[in-house]
This record gives sequence, structure tokens and C-alpha cells, in this order.
Amino acid sequence: MVEVFHINSCPLFSLVPRRIMQLIGFFLFACLQLSSSNSMAADPVANTLTTEEHAWLAANHTVRVRVSDYPPYMFTKPTPAGLSVDYLLAAAKRFGFKVELISATLQWPEAVQDVMEARQHYDLLPTMTPTPQREQQFALSKPYLTAPWVVYARKDAPYIIGLESLNGKIIATEKGLIQ
Repeated sequence: MVEVFHINSCPLFSLVPRRIMQLIGFFLFACLQLSSSNSMAADPVANTLTTEEHAWLAANHTVRVRVSDYPPYMFTKPTPAGLSVDYLLAAAKRFGFKVELISATLQWPEAVQDVMEARQHYDLLPTMTPTPQREQQFALSKPYLTAPWVVYARKDAPYIIGLESLNGKIIATEKGLIQ
């Protein structure tokens, strides 16, 4: 039996300046409705950037993005693609920064640690589930995609209504997914 019990919000996570990440998150909702022009002059999001934010964009940064196999959000083969990748590339084109899509070489917990510390591998981690702790530690965009989380159980298991049905039960999750 499958029971939907939570909506998973998928923001971008990055050490890109916090306000730019917030604006990118806003932009992701509106990117398909904006004119096809590459000019930011007609873009209401770009018109709210501060001088410092324009300077960051003018510095021609390349943002290294960890891409793993997490369909439909990310695929690594044959080339990096998916909903999150498409949205990010649209935002990068609109704001004029470069993106380097890097296939995951580190597991999720190690990738998070890398971005929190040395940033030897990545600058941005798409689809991080927001938590109060993560919102304090990282620059998260507003969620741009939602998907249900599900609990898989045996057919003969009691019906799962929500999180309260799991009280006292042993469950398995991907290590480091939520802390």
C-alpha cells in the first residue's frame, strides 16, 4: 500500500548570494511567462537587483551544480537533464551566469558537507528538502517543484494515515536526506 503523507518541496541550494538565490527561485515560477528576449531590462525580477547583485552577475561566475539520477528532477545520462536542470539553465540564461553541470561524485551527505565547507566539488545542490536548520545554514530558493513523498509498506501492514501512524515504528530513509 502506498500512502502520500508529505509534500516534498524542491528548492535550489547554493552558496550563490542569498538574495540572488531567492530571486532565481521567484524567476523559476515566471520564466516561461517572460518575453523571449534575452534582455533583463524587461524582466521584473532583474529590475529588483541591487548594485552588488549586478556586480556579482557581471563577474561572470560559473556555478558548479551537482547532478545525480533523481528522476524526473535530474538525470545524468546521456547528458545532464531533468526538470531542475531545465529550470536552472533557463534562470542562468536569463540572469547571464554560467552553469557547469557535474555528475555526482559524492554521496548526498558528503556533497552537503562539501558545499558547507571547502566547495571543492560543487557550488549548488538542486532539490534540497528545506528544514529550519538548512534554512539557517544555506541560501535556499523558494520551492519551484512539489512532489508527494510516499511510504511503502507490505500489503499486510496496517493502513498508514500519516506521520502519526509511524510513531514507534522503525523506518528506513536515505542517509542524510533529512536531518
